[in-house]
Amino acid sequence: MTSRRKAFRFFLLVGLSLMVSAVPVCANGGRTDFFLCDHDHAEQFSKQLKSFIASHTVLYLDFAPPDGRQGGIFAQERLQNISDGTAPPESLYSKDWLRKNKDKSVRLLTQIAGDVYKTRKKIYAEAAAWSEESSREISRLWELRNASYAAALQRLARGDLGKTVAAWQSAKAAEHKRLTIRDEGMLNRLLELKRQGPEQAIGFIVGSFHTWPCVEAKSRLAEPFGAYRVACEFAAGSMPDLKPRAHIAQKDQSPIESARDVFQVVLYAALKPSPLPLKKEEHEMIAAILRNVDWRDMETMAADFKAETPTSNLEMGQRCVRWMMRHRKLAPEAADRFQMSPRTPFAPMTPTY
Repeated sequence: MTSRRKAFRFFLLVGLSLMVSAVPVCANGGRTDFFLCDHDHAEQFSKQLKSFIASHTVLYLDFAPPDGRQGGIFAQERLQNISDGTAPPESLYSKDWLRKNKDKSVRLLTQIAGDVYKTRKKIYAEAAAWSEESSREISRLWELRNASYAAALQRLARGDLGKTVAAWQSAKAAEHKRLTIRDEGMLNRLLELKRQGPEQAIGFIVGSFHTWPCVEAKSRLAEPFGAYRVACEFAAGSMPDLKPRAHIAQKDQSPIESARDVFQVVLYAALKPSPLPLKKEEHEMIAAILRNVDWRDMETMAADFKAETPTSNLEMGQRCVRWMMRHRKLAPEAADRFQMSPRTPFAPMTPTY
């Protein structure tokens, strides 16, 4: 072989190796995985998230920025530039914006920006795909949900359990409709991405309430694409529960189920701080406590608030715990899990989840 041919062969091999290395390599071809997490506690699962991101070539991020669709487009473009290596991770948020905003989910997106830097992964942000009409409707339902939750807790504090339940069910109806729009959007985008490239390894990073798309994706993908693997991974600190609790299970609650939901919120507020946002045993403990409480018990607890209206979820939770201990509905060892100190400053009366 002449020196000219050897040189040509050498440069050909080098060129081919560079071409191959320019394509993101992933061993999970064809897979679709959902990473369900608590947006506000990224520090609990940073290593787990980093590994998940590394395992997928396409990432879909579930987050609804305050400015809706425009915020989603903005975030998607910035994250894509960071993934392509044309902008540094620090460009996701300006220092001025970080100074003015205290949103805890910033930590999650900041980590994602660092983990995708120069990986050339394709990034999709949920809100970027919304139409203007959908964006307005999602915002309207979010405001209605929050207002109804707050009204339910305020009515409970005034001792009216009937009106509490009515407001709570209104909040649940708004939440169900809002999640239906968002979850159907996720599934439609998944089908679209699979049509573009069936062998793509797609990772959905979503809030832990979006269990329904994870369950439904298997049947939606089965007919057009065959038996592609769909898996759901829960982040550390989240409550592993694949039942579609927020999407379907809480749509049509009975009055007593709604009442137990409200009391669950105020009991969560009185829990002593734990290392994780909410431990599995804490969920189970509060559910067990409330199974031992009937409608008449809850009416009596609510009526007790009329004499002196509580000013926070914490105070309501503490008074409920004391009532249940007096009436032997709660064992002393279980009561030790709650903070029963005198009244302390607490957040305004809004839901704790």
